[in-house]
Amino acid sequence: MPHTYGYRGTYSLRSILSTKIRLAREWFMVWLGALGYAIAWLQRPSNSTERVRARCIINITKPILSQPKLEWLVDCGIPTWYPWGADEEERAKEDTDFAKLQPCSKMSPSNHLCSTAPLELQSKSLVRANLEIETNDDGMVHSQAEDYDAYVPRVPEWVKHFKDVKKMDDTWMGKASKHELAQWKSHEREPATRSTKVFVWELSDDPFFLFQRNPTPSKWRVDTLLSFSDNQKVYNAIHNEWDCCEAFSEPDDDSDDEQSCNTSDTVPVPESTWTAPKATERNRKIIYQLGDVEEAENNSHTVEPLVSSLMYSALDTFFEAILNRQEPTPSIWDLRDSCLRYVQTTSWFSTIRSIPVPLRTTPIVKETYKSQQKAHYYVFLLKNTSEPWTFATLSASTALLVCRMPREFTVADIAYRFAQHGILFRIFYPSNTLTRHHTRMPMHYPMPVWPFDHVFTKADYDAYVSMRTNLLSQSHMQAALKRGGIVWRLTITALGLNGATKMPTLYNEFEEITLGESLLVDDVVTEEELDLLCGVYLCISADGKQ
Repeated sequence: MPHTYGYRGTYSLRSILSTKIRLAREWFMVWLGALGYAIAWLQRPSNSTERVRARCIINITKPILSQPKLEWLVDCGIPTWYPWGADEEERAKEDTDFAKLQPCSKMSPSNHLCSTAPLELQSKSLVRANLEIETNDDGMVHSQAEDYDAYVPRVPEWVKHFKDVKKMDDTWMGKASKHELAQWKSHEREPATRSTKVFVWELSDDPFFLFQRNPTPSKWRVDTLLSFSDNQKVYNAIHNEWDCCEAFSEPDDDSDDEQSCNTSDTVPVPESTWTAPKATERNRKIIYQLGDVEEAENNSHTVEPLVSSLMYSALDTFFEAILNRQEPTPSIWDLRDSCLRYVQTTSWFSTIRSIPVPLRTTPIVKETYKSQQKAHYYVFLLKNTSEPWTFATLSASTALLVCRMPREFTVADIAYRFAQHGILFRIFYPSNTLTRHHTRMPMHYPMPVWPFDHVFTKADYDAYVSMRTNLLSQSHMQAALKRGGIVWRLTITALGLNGATKMPTLYNEFEEITLGESLLVDDVVTEEELDLLCGVYLCISADGKQ
């Protein structure tokens, strides 16, 4: 998606944001072309004269199986590009019809499709097919060579710059004294930030240049370096200068959370800033699980970036504090305002309301609470939502988990994420929107009874599975999906995720809470149903007394 180029973020320099916007806009042309082509393919009637606007890129030498002909795309009014290089030139020599697709020699530098970061050397031009087509007497559509625009990708200017600098550095290294060599090595170990020059390679508005090297004012040097990941900046110890560009590499996974350069030479470090200590081995397995890394891959490319990241040290320090019954360092704990990602600054946190769970006169429904009298629902009162229901959790820690979800997540995304991972939650619908579709006649199964010396067989298990399947076939048992824990695990394979946000059926027991003047309702699972799902049975002695 175009937004992955980062234009939604906050940056210290306008030029950085402008570059991200430009890259996203250019990629949006390609992305919209794919979407527009799909719409044109599905919706355009064969007898329609209306041209559907879309854009796409095709391969004319090795077309994929479902690729339409170039003439069909041009006839649909779809701006179409195709690569043209050595392979196409060879085929054009042997195929006169194919030769008509060859681009003209006059190339307009303003008509091009820019490549996106990271930029690589390209050996082919990207040619755009003309929309003005010519029809012969036989009704066949043909393209004309002089009606094509071609874009010849160029090598980024920094390639030549770094080659020239390397030659210069090699010359200086050969003439340098021991003192100068030692000084350069010291700079390489601890690069400066404010006391060094910083240059940013940015996309150029000049059609004759792809990138331009722009100096950064001294007061913005530190902020500029912090806005780039380690792979997006190059330090030259001999010249004592930085070169930064987002096209050098993709950003690091944790580049938004860490200060990736040393600022100790000029910038005072606030007391709340956290310095990563040496990581221990005790929490390695847990952190590997969080990073979705197999422990057996100790030497693989997936483990090394995780272990060397600041996030690894932060997690290790956090777990060490918990194991030692100590309070975590404030800067890495999002419950403290000294943390960069303070949880209370999220848009979700301000919508939370705590509502006491109604006390029941009968124990037919038993929720998972430490204390029934002190239990609360943590309800999220969202203003801008299209969902008719209200999302709620049953613990403060789970409510904070919602606040830590990605910003682009909707409340439906969170509900399905919770249902996918077996996390306890509730979905309350307004009672005035519900209608009973059937009478309340839920199935009741007797609790299985076995003697003390009973030896269980596969037939017993098959009987349990049959009973469980019949129990889950009832409409209100969608509530078991939101129950979490072992109940969720026994339910998910039979019900799937489709029922996670369905309306309550009011078929059996349900929960009611009052929110202002509204009465909200959700189905719940009874204690009897929980026991049956989990395979509870009575074990009785021969005399029936135990």
